[in-house]
Amino acid sequence: LLSSISITLGVVGLFFTFLSRKESLKLNEYTVLNGLMSRYSILIPELMKINEGKVEDVRTYQTIINQYFILSEEQLFYVGKQLRPERITLIWIRGMIKQIEIFKDKDLNNKGSVSIDDYLDGSMFPLIYLVWNHQIKNGNTKTNELTKIIHEHINNSKD
Repeated sequence: LLSSISITLGVVGLFFTFLSRKESLKLNEYTVLNGLMSRYSILIPELMKINEGKVEDVRTYQTIINQYFILSEEQLFYVGKQLRPERITLIWIRGMIKQIEIFKDKDLNNKGSVSIDDYLDGSMFPLIYLVWNHQIKNGNTKTNELTKIIHEHINNSKD
């Protein structure tokens, strides 16, 4: 009888542990997504200044681009680790490609030493490089294909 009670309590304990862990993972995913989205929301007005051609200072331009690429690289890391919903991945990747195209259009190469191509060489932002290169070579790639490529890159990386 004592052994049956112990086994039952153990099974019930495992069940509650499983439910608790599942809820904890959901909360963690929400926290990560919320943090990334908050940082992006703060960056939007600065990106709009670039998109509208209102940034004259090369340093300001570089700072905004650096902040954007650091955030995008982090987003792609979470995409590769499959720690985000698929619908958000679609929005993130499409948005990144579109923003890079805008950066290339608004490139301040004629105003100073900033070239968007310097950011896309793969040394500083390897995941963005991966997405951008795949986009250049293959055109409109499906997001799930890009997600798979990012996932494989992260899991095969030794960093």
